[in-house]
Amino acid sequence: MSNFNRFQEKNKIRANAINGGNSLFIDNGYNSRIITNLESNIKLHAAIVNEQEKDSAYIYTHLNEPLTIGSM
Repeated sequence: MSNFNRFQEKNKIRANAINGGNSLFIDNGYNSRIITNLESNIKLHAAIVNEQEKDSAYIYTHLNEPLTIGSM
C-alpha cells in the first residue's frame, strides 16, 4: 500500500467520523427531545439549546429533517 493510498483511506475514515459524530448530540444529548412538526405531522429528533441569561434558543435537527420558522 502506497503512502497516497494510506492518505486516502485515512481521509475517508476521518470524513465518516466527522459526518456521523457531529450529529450524535441530537439523538443522545441531555437536551435532546422528540418533537412534532405541525405542518407535516412528522416526529423528529431535535436538540434544544437555551442560552443562559439571553432571550434566544436554538433547535438543532438533522440536515435531512429541516424545520421552517413557525412550524413548531
